[in-house]
Amino acid sequence: MRGFLGGNTNTWPAFKWSFDDKYFGRLSEDAISVYETPSMDLLDKKSIKIPAVKDFAWSPSEHLISYVVPEANNKPASVVLLEIPSRKEKRQKNLFSVTDCKMYWHPNGTFLSVKVDRQKKKSTYSTFELFRMKEKDIPIDSLELKDPIIAFAWEPQGTRFAIVHGETPRPDLSFYQMSDKQVKLLKTLEKKPVNNLFWSPQGSFIVLAGLNNLNGTFEFYNVNDLESMGTEDHFMATVVEWDPTGRYVCTVVSHWRHQLENGYNIYSFRGQLLKKVLKDKFYQLLWRPRPPSLLPEERIKTIKQNIQKMKKDFKKIDLEKKRLVKEARRQKRIAMRKDFEHYLYEREKDRLQQREQAKQLWGQLAALEEQDQRDIEIREEWVEEMVDFQEIILE
Repeated sequence: MRGFLGGNTNTWPAFKWSFDDKYFGRLSEDAISVYETPSMDLLDKKSIKIPAVKDFAWSPSEHLISYVVPEANNKPASVVLLEIPSRKEKRQKNLFSVTDCKMYWHPNGTFLSVKVDRQKKKSTYSTFELFRMKEKDIPIDSLELKDPIIAFAWEPQGTRFAIVHGETPRPDLSFYQMSDKQVKLLKTLEKKPVNNLFWSPQGSFIVLAGLNNLNGTFEFYNVNDLESMGTEDHFMATVVEWDPTGRYVCTVVSHWRHQLENGYNIYSFRGQLLKKVLKDKFYQLLWRPRPPSLLPEERIKTIKQNIQKMKKDFKKIDLEKKRLVKEARRQKRIAMRKDFEHYLYEREKDRLQQREQAKQLWGQLAALEEQDQRDIEIREEWVEEMVDFQEIILE
């Protein structure tokens, strides 16, 4: 449909798409170029001029771009939210003493986290600027951590996030929640062999993974109850993949990284090993995508909020269905018994009729009674009869 020159940028992917594929953009020198589909033309026939722009990202739920501009010429660094196609600036946050910035959008687009590395004298520390995208005027919460940040991950279907911070190879892991008015610390796990975080697609559960130099150690953690469900090892594992339902998780030793022990393990969400497969030159495993839910997001949220009451209601419905099934079986047995009794009555009626006929045939009741009592003399006679005859001459 259209060809593009590579340009001088070293970022990947070269093009970033909006959530509905209506727009896509790429980073160029001092500008962000946004294109429309299906025409592939430049939006408004001009790029968005942003001097020294370093990176940008699309919102996962609306036509909105977040971008980062570093400090330069005594001007502070800034994170800006820009509406597309109007190019209207919705929010801006100025940052000082910044050495690096990295953006993490919540999968539903409800929050944006910006990790800001700062320099203070000879020490480096990090803060997280947390944008509440669905609230009025987009308020921002700040969270400061003095440790080096190793990993960050949002809960896909919730308001929680996890941060790995501290010194390797056994850093700390903290869980936080975006409550109504503040960022709330839920729990900190100390000295864990983890450098990657993998949330279940449905939330609530997370795999704390120690990949690469940690040689494939995994802990399956229940964030609702804040307790560990189990630990497993998959030596040299390079990839972790949850299935879309959140019921199973797979770890892979890919031939891209290692030449030996290639294959995959499949676990339940609780960490129980279900299947182990070794396969030479095994490269990749992908789960089949799951169709989107037919229920609207508000309905799903209402169900989650009222799940305990709904459980009781469904239990009553189940008990009533079981009672109806049991009653149907009882009625069926009663009907079968009535049919059997009717059958017996008809056969007894036939027997009495045959008895009367027999009385007439025998001529007297005594003989019939003797017959009923089986007081009858039985004689057997053997009669021999030639059926076939063959003559065989033996030589």
